[in-house]
Amino acid sequence: MKKESANNMTKTNKLSNKIILMLLMTIVALLIGFIVTTIYTAKSAVNKTMGTQAVAMAGNIAKQLNVDDYIELSKSPSESKLYWELREELNGLREQNGVLYAYTFAVPQEDQKVRFLVDGMPKDDQENAGSINSESSSTYYKDLEKVISTGSYYSAILHSDFGDYLSGTVPLKDASGTIVAFVGVDIEATQVSGVTNAVLTSVLPALIAIMLILTAILMYIVYRYVNRSLKPLSYLGEAAESFAQGDIEEATKAVEQIQFKNKNEITIFAQAFKESLIKLKDTFQTIQHRTVALQEVVGKIDATSQQVEASNLKIADSIIEIAAGSEQHQQNNNEVVLTMNEMSIGIQRLADSTSEIAESSTAMTGLVESNVNHSHEVVSQIQNVESSVLRTAG
Repeated sequence: MKKESANNMTKTNKLSNKIILMLLMTIVALLIGFIVTTIYTAKSAVNKTMGTQAVAMAGNIAKQLNVDDYIELSKSPSESKLYWELREELNGLREQNGVLYAYTFAVPQEDQKVRFLVDGMPKDDQENAGSINSESSSTYYKDLEKVISTGSYYSAILHSDFGDYLSGTVPLKDASGTIVAFVGVDIEATQVSGVTNAVLTSVLPALIAIMLILTAILMYIVYRYVNRSLKPLSYLGEAAESFAQGDIEEATKAVEQIQFKNKNEITIFAQAFKESLIKLKDTFQTIQHRTVALQEVVGKIDATSQQVEASNLKIADSIIEIAAGSEQHQQNNNEVVLTMNEMSIGIQRLADSTSEIAESSTAMTGLVESNVNHSHEVVSQIQNVESSVLRTAG
């Protein structure tokens, strides 16, 4: 029985293995998500760091600019002498701070295009420099709104024909705090990518190793816990198989092997199943005892039935004898009735004869009386004759 249950458990995938497999898949998915999140976070952190650096460089350049000159240029935006002076100054600051580009934007009207005011490039570099009042291809009014609301703005990595870069923008304000222009710088994105790759190369392998170790430890702990928690199910499976085959005793032994250390749904069910088996076992024993008693009663009933059967046979024999006697009695009664009928006929005939005899007797009586009377007359006559004789003789 136990070998058969063990074979069934071997053929059937254990629930604990499925749970561990699902948990492992979940942890792997979480690990992948963690790695992706780490990469994204690292890139975002580096991007934020570089953006903060770009904003700081833009702020440093803004501090060195003459606000009044930009107010004047904003009133009359053209390639005047002031424009070229400001461009040369801005180009020097660009080279001094080591940025890719340095430029200023005019303050746009709401939802209008963002236009260059001064692009800090060498005078002879017409190809890469944005001319005054030309539209920006990467900065929009919504970006400058963030500068107005927060005091600075840096972009994500941008892509252009000149390469990848990151922009940082700050406002240029006058003494009253009014924004007269916007100062922006571009930093090569290769620096961001390099820093990101360096961070990921130094940090990510260690994080993955730590995660794998923690995952292995967690899987071992969970495996032990799940196996221990689901162990009662194997005993319950054996008990259920024994119960299905009608072996309650073996099923009870299987359930009794369960150790109820933890109180959870499985142990509660196992305890209830165990109590049900015990009650069912007691019920079967009670039924067995009552069955034995019933068999004894049936035996007694059978013996009584045999006695009754014997009595019935005797009664049947008696009934047959009585039936035979009744038949003879019936025959005798018939003969008596016939005799009585004949006697009735005879009596009737006798009565008729008696009537005739009575009539004859009456006639005879009359005749006898007549004869007696004649006899008396004859006697009288004789007596008279005698008297006469006597008298005569005397």
